[in-house]
Amino acid sequence: MDEDPETVAEESGEWEHPSPTPEVSDPEDIEKLDRPAVTSTDIDTEPTDAMPTPPRLPDALFAGELTGEEDVHWYVREDVRVLVMANEDLDYEHYREVTTTPLVESDDGGFEWEIPARLVRGHPDAIDVPEEALIQPGRSIHFRASEAMLDGPIRTCYAMTTDRLEQLTG
Repeated sequence: MDEDPETVAEESGEWEHPSPTPEVSDPEDIEKLDRPAVTSTDIDTEPTDAMPTPPRLPDALFAGELTGEEDVHWYVREDVRVLVMANEDLDYEHYREVTTTPLVESDDGGFEWEIPARLVRGHPDAIDVPEEALIQPGRSIHFRASEAMLDGPIRTCYAMTTDRLEQLTG
C-alpha cells in the first residue's frame, strides 16, 4: 500500500520533469495546448539516502522488460489530494481511478506516456479532480516513490507539481 505522501515527498527517491507546458495566462487558452508527454529520457532521477540507486521511470513502475503494451493507471488519492500513477488497477480506500494512458515506445527507444488533459489544471475535462492534485501548466512535475511503493507486483508513484510538493513538505 502507498505510504504517506508527505513522508514520501521528503524522504524518497525523486524524479523531476520540467514543466509539461508553458504557463497559461488565459484559462481559455488551455484547450489549445497539446497534451504534454513525458519520456523516460527527460526525467532526471536523483538518489537519496532512502533510495540510493533509484530505477528510472517508467521502468520503476513496471517489472521486467517493457514491451510498450503496458498502461499507466492514473488515480487521485482523495484523502490527501495527490495524483498516483500505478502499473495496474488499484483497489485502495480513498483512491479513485481517473484514466489510463498507454506506455508507448518512442523513436529514440525510450518510453513515453501522455499526461491526460483531465489531469491538467484549468482544462475543462478536469472538473471531477481536486484542484490541488492537478498538474499545473508552467510548473515542474515531481514524481516521488519509496522503495516499498516500487516493490512487488503492484507499483505506484506520486506525481505532483512544485506547488503541491511545497504544500506537503511545508
